[in-house]
Amino acid sequence: MAHSLPASLPFSLAGDSTTPDVPDPVVIPDGELIEPFTRVEHLTRFQRRMFEDGLCATHERRITIDVLHLNGDHAGTLGLVAMDGQLVVTKPAADAVARTLTLNFVDTDRTLDFSPTSPGENVFFDRMIRVHDNRYIPSLGWVSTAIFTGPVQTFRRNGSEVELTAHGKERLAMQSQWSPTTLHKGMHKVAAIRKLLADTGETEFDFPNLPDRGNRLPEKKSLDRFGTPWAVAQKIARSMNRQLYYDGHGVCRLRKHPERTSFHFEGGDGGSVLSEPDVTRDLSDFHNVWLVLGKKPKGAKHRAHKVVRIPPSHPLSPESLGRSGSPRVLAEKIEDSSLRSQQECRRVGEQHMRDAIRGTVAASFEAVPIPHLTEGDLHVLSLSHSSVQFRLWEFTLPLAGASMSVGSVKRTPRRHGRRG
Repeated sequence: MAHSLPASLPFSLAGDSTTPDVPDPVVIPDGELIEPFTRVEHLTRFQRRMFEDGLCATHERRITIDVLHLNGDHAGTLGLVAMDGQLVVTKPAADAVARTLTLNFVDTDRTLDFSPTSPGENVFFDRMIRVHDNRYIPSLGWVSTAIFTGPVQTFRRNGSEVELTAHGKERLAMQSQWSPTTLHKGMHKVAAIRKLLADTGETEFDFPNLPDRGNRLPEKKSLDRFGTPWAVAQKIARSMNRQLYYDGHGVCRLRKHPERTSFHFEGGDGGSVLSEPDVTRDLSDFHNVWLVLGKKPKGAKHRAHKVVRIPPSHPLSPESLGRSGSPRVLAEKIEDSSLRSQQECRRVGEQHMRDAIRGTVAASFEAVPIPHLTEGDLHVLSLSHSSVQFRLWEFTLPLAGASMSVGSVKRTPRRHGRRG
């Protein structure tokens, strides 16, 4: 199944001598023009298919790094020769960032002076960096993917070798609230999340317009001086069965967990998989029946509720896992006072059912570097005699010429380079 990595140009940071040349627009078979450095999210479905096919063939790759003010305004470009670097993505949590970027580069001329006696020692820490993974697909042109945006956390120098670490933008919302605030009962949950993050200075949102019904806070929430806005925002998002995260461009997004597959991993010639996949099926924390309890409507005797079960024909249903005619019920109780009807309770239960079925499958393997993966996306992995769906939460994307790890994180060995 394994095959060699596609060829790429030596990894280098943006500079006058290393910035990708801007070619003329390319005409592709469907007659559309591809402007140079088109963002991957702006590609049509046909163009995206061409792009993904091209990632598994010989193509050129360049990494460019912008320096931003904390408000997102452009402040400059790093013009350094890189040794190596990697983006590590882990499952989002209330107390940890999902994306961590590490850069190791050569700064022989000490363009960045961060010695302990430097008066500018702390200046760089009021900046963010944004990393673009640019690919030149011969049949398509240059396509750009923003894979990371976030503040600098550490800067370490050893002679001319420098290591820089940056965290995803959620780090900026993990500060202490300090000025106490209250989210009032009945406030729309989307508005509550927006307020929490806007109070930390966030301005870039992509939030859905959701109906009032079932999406209002059932009780007030208060944050004291040491409350963490990101932790509270994540809790509210989970109560709506939604994923709150920052994408590679630094936009805060709130979405349903995707039900459509985003990328198809395949092995063999022209495929993206470079190693034998490790596929694990785990029932240690599995449920096949859900009792969802909502709010007790005014004047009603009972709370809104619904029981959802995996259908008997499914191999993970209580009936299929049972023995001697006795079903094996692995039940979970979900209580959410924002649910006001049986229909809303059923919707939540069915979402848990779908996630549970997919959650029994975990896959890890090496692949060609795919720049536009997002934590929480649903993918397909083709095996020798079958295929599986899995939700991706962890991966490591190297910025140099190594393969990426899918379904796990790894430390890419440092590759000592030289100035170009």
